[in-house]
Amino acid sequence: MTKSKIAAAIGLIVLLMITVTYTFLYKKIEINKVIIVQVKPQKVLGYKKIGSYNQIGPMTYKLIEYLQNTSGIYFAGAPIYVFHEDFEHCNQISDRGKAQLEMCIPIFGNTDVDEPFEIYELPAAKMAKIVHKGHYFEGKKTYQILFAWIKENGYTITGPKREAYLNDPRMTKPEDILIEFYAPIG
Repeated sequence: MTKSKIAAAIGLIVLLMITVTYTFLYKKIEINKVIIVQVKPQKVLGYKKIGSYNQIGPMTYKLIEYLQNTSGIYFAGAPIYVFHEDFEHCNQISDRGKAQLEMCIPIFGNTDVDEPFEIYELPAAKMAKIVHKGHYFEGKKTYQILFAWIKENGYTITGPKREAYLNDPRMTKPEDILIEFYAPIG
């Protein structure tokens, strides 16, 4: 077995372990409760482009496939979408194919990567975090809870929001999908 096949197998095992861990622990995760967390800098393999939100899933799978087939870098966490648009106008921007899409996966290791992929660091930040349970398209209510909490507690959003996808929709019923929503606050 070649090194790249071993790395791909390890990557799949890590992703499966992340999915299984979150799936079994979600009963202990408080859904729709906002907490403040200090997020550390994260080294990621990223994929950026302009388009519509329906491209996020395919971008994620391309990233996973690339990571599995690239030696020297390995999975280190759940896939993250970096949400750049203003929440009130995001659907109109996406419908026009003008959304700034940024999908990434935390990694460890280092190597040169091919375009359109790149390795970079997501910055540390003080963030308000909430966990959404259910279909991706039902996240608006959870975001509304998060944004209301931020405003009620005297904070403002200071940068792009993040979504961490805790389980794989190919292996999870839509009603059991878990997503952590993060908003940097100040």
